[in-house]
Amino acid sequence: MDVNYKLILLNGEEVTSDTINWVTWNQDGGGLKAAHDGPEAGRSLVMDMRTIPMDMLLALSERNFEGMRNIKVPNPYKYLSKPITNVIESSKSKVIFETEDGQFELLISTNPNWVRPRSPFSLS
Repeated sequence: MDVNYKLILLNGEEVTSDTINWVTWNQDGGGLKAAHDGPEAGRSLVMDMRTIPMDMLLALSERNFEGMRNIKVPNPYKYLSKPITNVIESSKSKVIFETEDGQFELLISTNPNWVRPRSPFSLS
C-alpha cells in the first residue's frame, strides 16, 4: 500500500489518505467536540482533515472580527463517516467498524498514528 490508510467503502470503492482522525461532535451542532486516539462507538472517522491555520485566523482577527464565523476550509476532509455503532476488530493493520450505513474496513500500512486535528477549534 502506497498510502498510510485505505478505507474500503460499502460499494467496494477505496478512499486513501495520509492521515486520519477519530472525532466526536457537539450534540448542539457546534462542530468538533474532541479528537481521540482510536476507534470507539460514537466516534467518526475523518480522512485527511484540513483546518484553518492559526496564523491565518490571527491575521484575520487583527483586521476584523466580523465575518469570522463564515470562514470555511474548502474541502475540509477527504471522507467523513457517520458515528461508529460497533467496532468489530481493531489492530495495528486493520480496523473493521460499523455505522448505521453498514460495515467498513480501514487498512493501515504502518503502526497506527492517530493524528489529532491541529485546529484552534479542537478541545483536546
